[in-house]
Order: sequence, then C-alpha cells, then structure tokens
Amino acid sequence: MRIGEGCLILSTSFSTEPYLVQLGDRVAIASGVRFITHNGLAFRLRQTYPDVQLFAPITVGDDTIIGLNAIVLPGTAIGKGCFINAGAVVRGMIPDDSAVGGNPAQITGKVSEMLARLPDNPGRLDVYSLAPEERRERIERHFGLR
Repeated sequence: MRIGEGCLILSTSFSTEPYLVQLGDRVAIASGVRFITHNGLAFRLRQTYPDVQLFAPITVGDDTIIGLNAIVLPGTAIGKGCFINAGAVVRGMIPDDSAVGGNPAQITGKVSEMLARLPDNPGRLDVYSLAPEERRERIERHFGLR
C-alpha cells in the first residue's frame, strides 16, 4: 500500500491486495472503511477459467476524508479535497472537491462550499485540544444539556 504524508488511518480493511491502494497526502480514513480491490464476479467464470481473478486499483487524492463505514470499490479514483460521507458505497471517478454520499454514492455538493459555510455552523465548537472532561462540559452546555 502506498500512503502519503500526514495521513490519519483508523481502518485496517485494505482488501487482500493492499498494494493496489494508493493514498495521497493528508488523507483521513475513518474506522470501518473498506477498500475492495477485487471483483467477486470472477467466481462465475471459474468453470471455464479456473484461475481467473479480476482486480482494479484504488486511488485517493490529497486532502480527502473518507467517513465511517464507507466502502470503496475496485477501480475507484477519488480526486483531491473530497469528502466521502459515512456509509457511502463509492465506485468510479470522483472529481476533485466533491462531497459524496449514498448507496450508490452520488456527488452531493462541493467541499469548498461546505468549508465556506463551516464557520457559521451552529454545531461548530473549538474544543479539539481540550481535555475530555472540559470538552464534554462545553459540548453539553452548548446544546443545553447542562
């Protein structure tokens, strides 16, 4: 497997051919994400071609985030700066700056537009570097749970 610099990888499911997966720089992979580099349809050809297997590489561009439990299918090329939503089943060519979600995954917007709206998001809290207890207190207070 080729992994770029500054990546955050919380999944261990990189198929039986991890060498066919290439991640760019600063890619974040959430837990439960699965990369599948082979096509099980080859099983149907085994009577005629006993050793047949079907493979295709997967590439992920720089600055891309892949959310919880997404599945990336063989031959997928995800562009730079993309956001793949949790649970998405991704196949094919995903252009740079795409937000993607669903099964089958579809482009739902542009990441650059989402990022521009982020500072005004009502759920935005600057608590990343806080200790867990203080973070919880601030989050609960923000949402009126205290």
